[in-house]
Amino acid sequence: MLDALLVRAGQNASRVSAYHVDARNWQPANPPYDLVVSHFFLDCLTTEEVRALAVKVHNAVSPSAMWIVSEFAVPNNWIGRYVARPLISLLYRAFGLLTGLKIRFLPDHHVALRNAGFTLVRRQTWLCGLLVSEMWRNRV
Repeated sequence: MLDALLVRAGQNASRVSAYHVDARNWQPANPPYDLVVSHFFLDCLTTEEVRALAVKVHNAVSPSAMWIVSEFAVPNNWIGRYVARPLISLLYRAFGLLTGLKIRFLPDHHVALRNAGFTLVRRQTWLCGLLVSEMWRNRV
């Protein structure tokens, strides 16, 4: 996937930095970064691991940096109670069986990013709130 990213970046590939590392042990190389993208990734971490990563990212980004996040979510309505919560639980169990992932609950990435110094500037939902994409801005 990282190779595909660089190919698709075309003439801008020299401006893209892609790293294949365990995010819990990641050490920023060549900061500051202008954009961080994490699609369906933070849900593989605990809330505490997301907090630690968010602090590390905040310390490595430019003042105008953006962080784009796409994740599963449990909306606060009947869809969340009767559809999203059981579906996400099933997905975690299946992914755990297939990959050995120990996490079984969505982390609270909102609190982690906010406490690290980011501000939510835009949020888009799909499938009645089961999927969300968010744009966070560095708060300096």
